[in-house]
Amino acid sequence: MASTPVAGNLTADIDTAVVDICARAPQMREIVEAFAMLARERLRIGIDTEDWPGVKDFDAEAFAAGEPLLAGREFSGLLRGFIDAAEKLLPVIGRAFPHIALYASGLRSALAARPDLGLQILEAALTDDEQSLQPAAQAAGIPIGTFSFLVFEVLKSCLRLAVERLAHLADDNLWCKGRCPVCGAGPDFGLLKEKRDPSEFLVSKSGRLWLHCSLCGHVWRFVRLVCPSCGETDHEQLDVFTAVGRERERIHACRACLRYLLVIDLVDSREKLNPELTPLMLIPLDLLAREKGYLPLAKTPWGGFS
Repeated sequence: MASTPVAGNLTADIDTAVVDICARAPQMREIVEAFAMLARERLRIGIDTEDWPGVKDFDAEAFAAGEPLLAGREFSGLLRGFIDAAEKLLPVIGRAFPHIALYASGLRSALAARPDLGLQILEAALTDDEQSLQPAAQAAGIPIGTFSFLVFEVLKSCLRLAVERLAHLADDNLWCKGRCPVCGAGPDFGLLKEKRDPSEFLVSKSGRLWLHCSLCGHVWRFVRLVCPSCGETDHEQLDVFTAVGRERERIHACRACLRYLLVIDLVDSREKLNPELTPLMLIPLDLLAREKGYLPLAKTPWGGFS
């Protein structure tokens, strides 16, 4: 991520992000501060992932064909890191979201008593959709929406360390998919940033699109006028919606597959964004897109747990 044009607009500064988001949407202060508490803890704690993802030959042909870098890797090496992260983060989740504190405590106890449950969770979470987590959720006695939220918030902490070791292999010239080249998850938002040619004199004012992974946090380049979900290129099928007074924040929607992506225009902007909290700033657009009948490319953590 350090070499991308958007790197200068991304920051780990959580406190400033909270102030900025709450200034734009004061009614969201409670949820913003809850997720900020979790984000601070994620930065602070150390998680044991030294044994994972391990060494694996880079298969450029498979990668170019659409196989993410984590595909085919053994999840058993991630188990210790996942259990470690759960032990440290689940109590924080319980404090940040008191209405699910009992479930967070229950998952923590279940993982401590049954390490095999952790491996079952990892295999389901990283290879299939949410419904594949249903058996593990039932075993832990937790509603599937809440269970999914808890699992993926813990998993993020592990995978974002793995990204640091693998991101250099994610060649944007080989990858042209709308899902993450590292872990295969969908993007939770996109960023438009100006593209400079090698001479540094010519700038594309329309901007180049960069996608942020909802799970591992990787940022990758994508074709701007293509639907990341279905690949639609017909401009008559691709809509852009904005809210009055917030024209830099956009909904990129596809009529063909009824999916949408929230995008922030940073062309000619030095605005600093915390990537973990930025989706919270876009919740009003998120709601607007859903009202229009569109579905997100990636599930939002605040939209599913109960």
